[in-house]
Amino acid sequence: MKNKSVFSLLALGSLWLSQTGCASNASKTTEEAEQTALEAEQPAQEVAQTDEDMAPDFTLKDIHGKDFQLSSLRGKYVVLDFWGSWCPWCLRGLPKMKEYYAKYKGKLEIVGIDCGDTEEDWKECVEENKIPWMHVYNPNTSDALQRAYGLQGYPHKVVVSPEGRVLKAFIGEVPEFYPYLDEVLGGK
Repeated sequence: MKNKSVFSLLALGSLWLSQTGCASNASKTTEEAEQTALEAEQPAQEVAQTDEDMAPDFTLKDIHGKDFQLSSLRGKYVVLDFWGSWCPWCLRGLPKMKEYYAKYKGKLEIVGIDCGDTEEDWKECVEENKIPWMHVYNPNTSDALQRAYGLQGYPHKVVVSPEGRVLKAFIGEVPEFYPYLDEVLGGK
């Protein structure tokens, strides 16, 4: 009976990720997979406002090879978009992301954080899809940034306040992400 429950939870999690996003590349134990399946039922994660909820700062190379530091965007709302060219849901979400980037230009910055691509594939995908926001390359040699932001699947979007606090995270290409941006940024 226990195996049937585990299978049901794993199937539910796989179904959810297949409908809303791409599973993480990391291999998981059965226990971790069960937890991921349970968490998948609640894709948006509200974060309490304490000093511990500051967005972890990082420095990565941008698409032009220059250092980019997250803290350089203080004073603006930021969406950290963890994605990859290999993730169909990441690419399907681009038109709506472009719409919102234009809608909130000047109030919102989006930082595309590549995960799992070669540098060549990443640059090619950004160029082919004419993605207008800032992009940084997260080399495959380290998953520290993904761990710091609690990645469970792709795309993984994290909304950061002008003060640098993590407000909410969204796993997968979920429709509630955009109304949340409207709510936070005062749009309609």
